[in-house]
Amino acid sequence: MNVKKTEFTKPVKLTMTDQIVDETYPDSHNATQTEVDDVAGGDKIDYTITVANTAAQSKFTGGKLTFDVPKDATINSLVVNDMPVPAGWYENKATANGQQIGITDIDLISGDTLAIKVNLTLPKKVTFDRYTTTPKIVGNDTDQSAYTATGDPLTMVVADDTISFTPQDINFGAHPTLQAGMVLDRTAETTAPNAVVKISDERRTKTRQCR
Repeated sequence: MNVKKTEFTKPVKLTMTDQIVDETYPDSHNATQTEVDDVAGGDKIDYTITVANTAAQSKFTGGKLTFDVPKDATINSLVVNDMPVPAGWYENKATANGQQIGITDIDLISGDTLAIKVNLTLPKKVTFDRYTTTPKIVGNDTDQSAYTATGDPLTMVVADDTISFTPQDINFGAHPTLQAGMVLDRTAETTAPNAVVKISDERRTKTRQCR
Protein backbone atom coordinates (compact mmCIF):
# COMPACT_ATOMS: atom_id res chain seq x y z
CA MET A 1 0.00 0.00 0.00
CA ASN A 2 1.37 3.38 -1.04
CA VAL A 3 0.55 6.37 1.18
CA LYS A 4 0.80 9.77 -0.41
CA LYS A 5 1.54 12.64 1.94
CA THR A 6 -0.18 15.93 1.21
CA GLU A 7 1.71 19.10 2.06
CA PHE A 8 -0.42 22.14 2.83
CA THR A 9 1.77 25.16 2.10
CA LYS A 10 -0.42 27.80 0.45
CA PRO A 11 -2.57 30.49 2.11
CA VAL A 12 -6.27 29.81 2.49
CA LYS A 13 -8.82 31.57 0.31
CA LEU A 14 -12.41 31.25 1.54
CA THR A 15 -15.32 32.47 -0.56
CA MET A 16 -18.72 33.01 1.07
CA THR A 17 -22.07 33.30 -0.66
CA ASP A 18 -25.33 33.65 1.19
CA GLN A 19 -29.01 34.16 0.43
CA ILE A 20 -32.28 34.79 2.23
CA VAL A 21 -35.79 33.85 1.08
CA ASP A 22 -39.19 34.42 2.66
CA GLU A 23 -40.80 31.01 2.20
CA THR A 24 -44.21 32.39 3.19
CA TYR A 25 -44.07 35.27 0.68
CA PRO A 26 -41.43 34.11 -1.83
CA ASP A 27 -41.69 36.85 -4.48
CA SER A 28 -40.39 39.66 -2.26
CA HIS A 29 -36.60 39.22 -2.62
CA ASN A 30 -34.14 41.24 -4.70
CA ALA A 31 -32.19 39.86 -7.68
CA THR A 32 -29.29 38.54 -5.57
CA GLN A 33 -31.61 37.13 -2.88
CA THR A 34 -29.83 39.08 -0.15
CA GLU A 35 -32.85 41.17 0.88
CA VAL A 36 -36.53 40.35 1.37
CA ASP A 37 -39.22 43.01 1.65
CA ASP A 38 -42.75 42.79 3.01
CA VAL A 39 -41.85 40.42 5.86
CA ALA A 40 -44.59 39.80 8.45
CA GLY A 41 -44.83 38.07 11.82
CA GLY A 42 -45.08 34.30 11.55
CA ASP A 43 -43.27 34.12 8.19
CA LYS A 44 -40.88 31.24 7.55
CA ILE A 45 -37.43 32.46 6.52
CA ASP A 46 -34.72 30.41 4.79
CA TYR A 47 -31.02 31.28 5.14
CA THR A 48 -28.46 29.59 2.88
CA ILE A 49 -24.75 30.14 3.61
CA THR A 50 -22.01 28.49 1.54
CA VAL A 51 -18.30 28.62 2.35
CA ALA A 52 -15.66 27.18 0.00
CA ASN A 53 -11.87 26.91 0.25
CA THR A 54 -10.75 27.68 -3.30
CA ALA A 55 -6.96 27.79 -2.72
CA ALA A 56 -4.87 24.77 -3.71
CA GLN A 57 -2.60 23.19 -1.09
CA SER A 58 -4.25 25.13 1.73
CA LYS A 59 -5.94 24.12 4.96
CA PHE A 60 -8.41 26.09 7.09
CA THR A 61 -8.81 24.72 10.62
CA GLY A 62 -10.61 25.39 13.88
CA GLY A 63 -13.24 27.52 12.20
CA LYS A 64 -16.37 29.02 13.71
CA LEU A 65 -19.21 30.44 11.59
CA THR A 66 -21.66 32.86 13.18
CA PHE A 67 -24.72 34.84 12.07
CA ASP A 68 -27.62 36.51 13.85
CA VAL A 69 -31.35 35.84 13.67
CA PRO A 70 -34.14 37.98 15.17
CA LYS A 71 -35.10 37.80 18.82
CA ASP A 72 -37.75 35.15 19.61
CA ALA A 73 -37.42 33.54 16.16
CA THR A 74 -37.90 29.76 16.27
CA ILE A 75 -35.22 27.65 14.59
CA ASN A 76 -37.12 24.90 12.75
CA SER A 77 -34.11 23.20 11.21
CA LEU A 78 -30.38 23.60 10.65
CA VAL A 79 -28.70 21.46 8.01
CA VAL A 80 -24.95 21.23 7.31
CA ASN A 81 -23.94 19.57 4.03
CA ASP A 82 -27.36 17.88 3.83
CA MET A 83 -27.06 16.52 7.38
CA PRO A 84 -29.64 17.76 9.94
CA VAL A 85 -28.04 19.15 13.09
CA PRO A 86 -30.13 18.74 16.27
CA ALA A 87 -30.71 21.65 18.61
CA GLY A 88 -28.00 21.67 21.24
CA TRP A 89 -25.34 20.62 18.76
CA TYR A 90 -24.88 24.21 17.60
CA GLU A 91 -24.57 27.42 19.59
CA ASN A 92 -27.57 29.69 20.08
CA LYS A 93 -27.05 32.59 22.45
CA ALA A 94 -28.83 35.87 23.09
CA THR A 95 -27.14 39.03 21.80
CA ALA A 96 -28.01 42.71 21.47
CA ASN A 97 -29.03 41.96 17.88
CA GLY A 98 -31.27 38.98 18.71
CA GLN A 99 -29.86 35.45 18.71
CA GLN A 100 -26.43 34.42 17.46
CA ILE A 101 -26.17 31.02 15.79
CA GLY A 102 -22.68 29.50 15.92
CA ILE A 103 -21.24 26.42 14.20
CA THR A 104 -17.82 25.34 15.45
CA ASP A 105 -14.97 22.92 14.63
CA ILE A 106 -14.95 23.72 10.92
CA ASP A 107 -12.02 22.38 8.86
CA LEU A 108 -11.82 23.04 5.11
CA ILE A 109 -8.95 21.75 3.01
CA SER A 110 -8.48 22.68 -0.65
CA GLY A 111 -11.70 22.23 -2.61
CA ASP A 112 -13.93 21.63 0.44
CA THR A 113 -17.34 23.31 0.64
CA LEU A 114 -19.56 23.88 3.66
CA ALA A 115 -23.26 24.43 2.92
CA ILE A 116 -25.51 25.57 5.76
CA LYS A 117 -29.28 25.87 5.47
CA VAL A 118 -31.42 27.32 8.25
CA ASN A 119 -35.19 27.54 8.37
CA LEU A 120 -36.80 29.69 11.05
CA THR A 121 -40.18 31.13 11.91
CA LEU A 122 -40.46 34.77 12.92
CA PRO A 123 -42.43 35.57 16.08
CA LYS A 124 -46.05 36.62 15.61
CA LYS A 125 -45.11 40.16 16.54
CA VAL A 126 -41.83 41.37 15.08
CA THR A 127 -40.00 44.09 16.99
CA PHE A 128 -37.94 45.46 14.10
CA ASP A 129 -38.59 47.44 10.93
CA ARG A 130 -35.37 46.33 9.25
CA TYR A 131 -33.08 43.50 10.32
CA THR A 132 -29.63 42.78 8.87
CA THR A 133 -27.10 40.05 9.65
CA THR A 134 -23.71 39.39 8.06
CA PRO A 135 -22.39 35.80 8.27
CA LYS A 136 -18.79 35.56 9.42
CA ILE A 137 -16.27 32.76 9.76
CA VAL A 138 -13.04 32.91 11.77
CA GLY A 139 -10.32 30.28 12.15
CA ASN A 140 -6.73 29.42 11.31
CA ASP A 141 -4.89 29.78 8.02
CA THR A 142 -2.50 27.11 6.74
CA ASP A 143 0.34 28.62 8.80
CA GLN A 144 -1.95 28.82 11.87
CA SER A 145 -2.30 32.60 11.64
CA ALA A 146 -5.81 34.04 12.13
CA TYR A 147 -8.11 34.05 9.11
CA THR A 148 -11.52 35.76 8.76
CA ALA A 149 -14.06 35.88 5.94
CA THR A 150 -17.48 37.50 5.75
CA GLY A 151 -20.47 37.04 3.47
CA ASP A 152 -22.96 39.53 2.11
CA PRO A 153 -25.36 41.29 4.51
CA LEU A 154 -28.76 39.58 4.60
CA THR A 155 -31.69 41.91 5.25
CA MET A 156 -35.38 41.62 6.12
CA VAL A 157 -37.72 44.61 5.78
CA VAL A 158 -41.08 44.44 7.54
CA ALA A 159 -44.21 45.03 5.47
CA ASP A 160 -45.80 48.44 5.93
CA ASP A 161 -49.29 47.02 5.29
CA THR A 162 -50.98 50.43 5.09
CA ILE A 163 -52.86 52.55 2.54
CA SER A 164 -52.10 56.28 2.57
CA PHE A 165 -54.07 59.11 0.97
CA THR A 166 -52.30 62.43 0.41
CA PRO A 167 -54.51 65.24 -0.97
CA GLN A 168 -52.83 67.88 -3.13
CA ASP A 169 -53.63 71.57 -3.33
CA ILE A 170 -56.16 72.53 -6.01
CA ASN A 171 -55.65 76.05 -7.38
CA PHE A 172 -58.31 77.78 -9.49
CA GLY A 173 -56.31 80.97 -9.82
CA ALA A 174 -57.38 84.57 -9.19
CA HIS A 175 -60.59 85.89 -10.79
CA PRO A 176 -61.73 89.53 -10.52
CA THR A 177 -65.43 88.63 -10.76
CA LEU A 178 -67.49 85.49 -10.28
CA GLN A 179 -70.92 84.73 -11.69
CA ALA A 180 -73.46 82.09 -10.73
CA GLY A 181 -72.93 78.87 -12.70
CA MET A 182 -69.48 79.94 -13.81
CA VAL A 183 -67.13 76.98 -14.46
CA LEU A 184 -63.58 77.49 -13.25
CA ASP A 185 -60.65 75.45 -14.52
CA ARG A 186 -57.77 74.47 -12.33
CA THR A 187 -54.48 76.21 -13.02
CA ALA A 188 -52.00 74.35 -15.22
CA GLU A 189 -49.87 73.08 -12.35
CA THR A 190 -52.85 71.34 -10.73
CA THR A 191 -54.41 69.76 -13.83
CA ALA A 192 -53.75 66.29 -15.22
CA PRO A 193 -51.41 64.45 -15.08
CA ASN A 194 -50.92 65.97 -11.62
CA ALA A 195 -52.92 63.90 -9.17
CA VAL A 196 -55.51 65.53 -6.93
CA VAL A 197 -55.03 62.70 -4.43
CA LYS A 198 -51.91 60.53 -4.19
CA ILE A 199 -52.66 57.00 -3.01
CA SER A 200 -49.94 54.65 -1.79
CA ASP A 201 -50.92 51.00 -1.29
CA GLU A 202 -48.26 49.30 0.84
CA ARG A 203 -50.31 46.22 1.71
CA ARG A 204 -48.53 42.91 1.17
CA THR A 205 -51.76 41.22 0.07
CA LYS A 206 -53.82 43.62 -1.98
CA THR A 207 -57.57 43.08 -2.26
CA ARG A 208 -60.19 45.12 -4.01
CA GLN A 209 -63.80 45.45 -2.96
CA CYS A 210 -66.57 47.13 -4.92
CA ARG A 211 -69.54 48.56 -3.04
